[in-house]
Amino acid sequence: MFGASVRNGSAVLLCGWLMGSAAGCDQCEPPVSSVELPVDQAKLSPVWSDPSHTRISVVATERPYRFSSEVVDWLVYVLREQMGLEVEVLHGGDSGLPADERLTTDEIIAAGLALAPNTTNPAAVLIKVGQFTVPDATFGFVHYENASRPVAVVCVSQQATLDWQIGPITPDVIEAMTLVHEVGHWLEVPARDHHLSRVDHQHCTHARCVMYKGSRVGLCAVFANLPTGPPLGFCADCAEELAETARRRLALGP
Repeated sequence: MFGASVRNGSAVLLCGWLMGSAAGCDQCEPPVSSVELPVDQAKLSPVWSDPSHTRISVVATERPYRFSSEVVDWLVYVLREQMGLEVEVLHGGDSGLPADERLTTDEIIAAGLALAPNTTNPAAVLIKVGQFTVPDATFGFVHYENASRPVAVVCVSQQATLDWQIGPITPDVIEAMTLVHEVGHWLEVPARDHHLSRVDHQHCTHARCVMYKGSRVGLCAVFANLPTGPPLGFCADCAEELAETARRRLALGP
């Protein structure tokens, strides 16, 4: 899986490893509050604690660009292992979007929603485009609607992954991080103020968490991640919240 290959690549950065170890704490942005609530008091997503939402369909589109199986498999692994969801993967969707144009949010969302399967299960449509025009989005974005049933369109910019690749941080690694990060927003983590960034009230303060804001990576975040490589998973706080969401879903079930 991705984790092993990234860790192996980062191991050669001995000097950086020492600096990162010396840096210690990975909390690189100020939290909304210093008060840490027990997870059973956290305000978690009622959508994902709904006992009827135990299965999710993931549509991995192949046009205009295809996700590698490794990238999709990593998202499936996270959904299964950390959310306790049954995952059905549907390959081969064609978004109908052009490969060589800078696309707008509305174009991408409309194409994605049109590909959502006609089931009662939650569904996520994954789309990779060349480039997009989306404010405050570097690698990707998510649009979700939870009114009748949970449906999300998750988009990744291929050009951004190519522009930002360096060493062990390959386009596939960036794509995997982006998919998990955007789906994490849909799952509504971080959910407690002690690790919710005061900068934007949307992202995690922990630089070793996939929910850290990627476009705000500075020296603190770089040093924090040098020992382990880029974060492909959730920090302990976000993971605890996802586990609690799954626990509540089971507790409310039949």
